[in-house]
Amino acid sequence: MSPAADRDLRRPAEPGRVAAVLAVDPVGLGGLWLRSPLGPERDSFLETLQEFAPERRSRKVPMGTGPDRLFGGLDLAGTLAGGRPSFRPGLLADAHGGWLPLPDASGLEAEIWGPLLAVLDGGEVVCERGGFSRVDPAAFSVLALDEGRAPQGDAGEGGAGGRSVPEGLADRLAFWLAVPPRYLTTTAGWSARAVRDAAARAAELDVPEVSLSALVGAAMALGVRSLRAPVLALRAARAHAALHQRDAVEEEDVLFAVRAVLVPR
Repeated sequence: MSPAADRDLRRPAEPGRVAAVLAVDPVGLGGLWLRSPLGPERDSFLETLQEFAPERRSRKVPMGTGPDRLFGGLDLAGTLAGGRPSFRPGLLADAHGGWLPLPDASGLEAEIWGPLLAVLDGGEVVCERGGFSRVDPAAFSVLALDEGRAPQGDAGEGGAGGRSVPEGLADRLAFWLAVPPRYLTTTAGWSARAVRDAAARAAELDVPEVSLSALVGAAMALGVRSLRAPVLALRAARAHAALHQRDAVEEEDVLFAVRAVLVPR
């Protein structure tokens, strides 16, 4: 990395750019931990994210959601009416291919976290209830919404401060974004079509050895212990390069990935 790029390292990634990159590879990047108070700015940011990928539906998990509603289970009324087991899919299966907003991730029941993280890792829901077994695809992008107090400086440090979502979930989300509400109004200059085109070519982009070394070296230098983080940073760099219509990952893409994925950790 050039000296100029190194000096720029701790400038927080722009929320609009983060949203566009996430929309290019939502499942591969896991999702976003957004720490910002409830309000019109946060709503506008989430709407922008949806506009980047209008084909992806959103299935919000209400506060107080229990295991049966989340993972699915037997439909008692349907079972009694039909005389045989009837299954009711849960919110996770319904969110397949889309967004899964968690308005209060820290408020979800403790017993669901193990199974939920298994779904995130495997991309499918395995439901076994009362002798009934079913497997449904469930690959989605998590939007963990945190109403904790965001940094109050010019743009914060881009991290999420004190963690209020489970560590296992945070580790699986590429982006941790904590900024004052006014910075969420920032938009990026890409259309939904540009995002779709980038998504179609991101996985095919060449990643030079120097870019891989830079990402791994940055993770080590920053003291990032997560083994997932460099992998997520690589995916972010590829998505960023695809948005800029490049044939290979370049220094600017690595810099974005370091700022947006590694520095907040």
